Amino acid sequence: MHRLKGRIITGLGEGSRYVYLYRDRFLKILGINPYPGTLNIELVEPRFFNIEDYKYIEVDPPSQAYGKVLAVKARIKNIPVYIIKPLKTRHALNIIEVISEHNLREALGVKTGDVVEIYVED
Repeated sequence: MHRLKGRIITGLGEGSRYVYLYRDRFLKILGINPYPGTLNIELVEPRFFNIEDYKYIEVDPPSQAYGKVLAVKARIKNIPVYIIKPLKTRHALNIIEVISEHNLREALGVKTGDVVEIYVED
């Protein structure tokens, strides 16, 4: 497993909309019914994450108006998660988005500014 370290940040406020749009695909392809929203993490160690360096899963868009999403299995503490990277994104390279079946802020007991470690499957 590869370790990432980052700080919880407030997102753009669009995660819940997109998770809803891709929900059926996440359920079918990733096998999870995701919580409606993403956990946004600003990486501090390493500074950047290239999802294409890992064994990722492609999630096709719900329509041609949207882009593919790449997903890689990971965990935070003992909670299984997916780091996702929409191919059409406005996030900087040092920001990752994480989805899970759980409200991660509640399940992890974290708030904006807290530091978490993410373990990515090789």
